[in-house]
Amino acid sequence: EIGNAYAVLSNPEKRKQYDLTGSEEQTCNHPSNGRFNFHRGCEADITPEDLFNMFFGGAFPTGSVHSFSNGRAGYSHPNQHRQSGHEREEERGDGGFSMVIQLMPIIVLIFVSLLSQLMVSNPPYALYPRSSTGQTIKMQTENLGVIYYVNKDFRNEYKGVSLQKVEKSVEEDYVSNIRNNCWKERQQKTDLLYAAKVYRDDRLRKKAESMSMENCKELERLTSLYRGG
Repeated sequence: EIGNAYAVLSNPEKRKQYDLTGSEEQTCNHPSNGRFNFHRGCEADITPEDLFNMFFGGAFPTGSVHSFSNGRAGYSHPNQHRQSGHEREEERGDGGFSMVIQLMPIIVLIFVSLLSQLMVSNPPYALYPRSSTGQTIKMQTENLGVIYYVNKDFRNEYKGVSLQKVEKSVEEDYVSNIRNNCWKERQQKTDLLYAAKVYRDDRLRKKAESMSMENCKELERLTSLYRGG
């Protein structure tokens, strides 16, 4: 209907006929040059996509392309249709390029992240045995007595000062893990005691009091060693 209205208003002859008759039906089926138009004279000369482009894309109708409408075959200009398709392909190409430009910062960040991961080497030790990296040989730090695991070539590569640096990193990682685990244990115990008080559940209170708190005990041992050293 929008296309038909546009066809009447954009054609001076059809618009004059509509002003005289006041009927779109008579205007659309009015004989032209003594011959009756078997197709609808007001068949849309513009597609909904072309109308959208006119208002939002700044483009004008690209051709009189008709599909099947109301059971009747439409009229088309092949050359104009091909030109319209070509222009739309160029528009899609420009849109894809602009999208790549917008995504470029994200692509760069991902690339830098992957590159940094490749450049950073794995530590020569592990706090737990790792068969995948061959770190299964058990060792112990000289200062705090922390257990860690290395591969078979570790003793040949790390000696003296380099070994002391490695063991210092081992102890720092170990203490950090123990501190985090102790915080979790305390939080869990606090939550249980609070729930026992709210719900007056003696079982929750006993469960909280019976928690072993192994990580917190280990943290106390390490703290005493630090103070003693």
